[in-house]
Amino acid sequence: MPGTVPHTSWAVAALLLNAFVWGLSWWPFKQLESQGLHPLWTTAIVYGLSFMVMALWGKLARIPRGAWRAHPGLWWLLIASGLTNVGFNWAVTVGDVVRVVLL
Repeated sequence: MPGTVPHTSWAVAALLLNAFVWGLSWWPFKQLESQGLHPLWTTAIVYGLSFMVMALWGKLARIPRGAWRAHPGLWWLLIASGLTNVGFNWAVTVGDVVRVVLL
């Protein structure tokens, strides 16, 4: 209908939640670094635990193991997303958080 405003509260809520999550994602890495755990090790531990959970879930859900071989581009996507996350996690612990998050 002309003249009506579209319902955008879900979109606004999603943007706010995303900003909240990314805005606070640096805090645990700073805390762990202050305890002596390097952010690269923290990232490796988080990825390792996530991989084990997903592997267990895949085994329980009976997802075929050859599914990754059918789409080799997914490996490049996996590597690229992992490296960008490592770079982000390291940058927020050694740099200015606001600058890193904005980049």
